[in-house]
Amino acid sequence: MIDPVLLKIILDFSVIGGFVIAGFLALFLCGRLKGSFKDSCQLVTKLYYDGAVDTAPLFGFLLTLPMFNAVAKYASPYFNVIIGNIMPKSELVVCIVFAVLLVLGLFRGPMTLVGCGAATLGVLRNVASFSVPFLYGVFAIPTITVNIGCCITQSWVAWGLAYTKTESKDFLKLSIPNVYATGILQYITLFIMLGGLGAAWFM
Repeated sequence: MIDPVLLKIILDFSVIGGFVIAGFLALFLCGRLKGSFKDSCQLVTKLYYDGAVDTAPLFGFLLTLPMFNAVAKYASPYFNVIIGNIMPKSELVVCIVFAVLLVLGLFRGPMTLVGCGAATLGVLRNVASFSVPFLYGVFAIPTITVNIGCCITQSWVAWGLAYTKTESKDFLKLSIPNVYATGILQYITLFIMLGGLGAAWFM
């Protein structure tokens, strides 16, 4: 997938054209370009079609995501009134709570900024004077480890499940334990580096 990027940067080439060229290049490198040029074009067309079908529900979800994020931002003051008093006010407790609730980073949940985490971030910013680097780490962990890496609402994960004929339930059974194993280690590191005395030392 680096081909479209290089073509755009070096030659100011069309992005869509770059992806088409990258598709043919990938087929060539994998030994799938066989037969006539027409056969190759039909194969690329079929692969694009299959990919669009496999990820169609995801695109429907992504069309509504900007509205969802906007609503979360406007709802933040109301969440602050309702749950502000019970939100943790120390870095240690925040790391523990987020580590326990890591699974809520799936399906663009309240632990990830590419979902409804904007409301959670707004509440945390209002209840205590957490540093910006600390808050970034708090939300980056579930966003990258859980949502981008393992969530079936991501196009690459949805395509991978369809391509390998893997049930989403079976995928989640394997990915969730790995999410907790890596996420907990990252929150421990976050607290050591940016929580409490660690923040002053690191900065």
